[in-house]
Amino acid sequence: MASNEKAIDGAGDEELVLEAETAKYCESWSPDGKFLLYRTVPGDNSARRELWTLPLFGDRKPVPYLQTKFDEHWASFRLMRKWIYVYHPMSQKHRT
Repeated sequence: MASNEKAIDGAGDEELVLEAETAKYCESWSPDGKFLLYRTVPGDNSARRELWTLPLFGDRKPVPYLQTKFDEHWASFRLMRKWIYVYHPMSQKHRT
């Protein structure tokens, strides 16, 4: 599965952002456009969903952000860029 990016005005070619064997869903872009926050969704349901960040500069190597016993959902960068909001449906708690 691959994720691509393209300029909103349609100019230029699509560029590969992330390629992976499992499904990945974009949760949030950082306000400065430098990071993508996404969650993994295993195809066989044998593992939980986890949150990762992907720097959109340099080597663009994904970095694990949050790996817990819960499935992380609805994560988003806060506008001040100092926090990430995460909801854990199993724990019924919100984290920042």
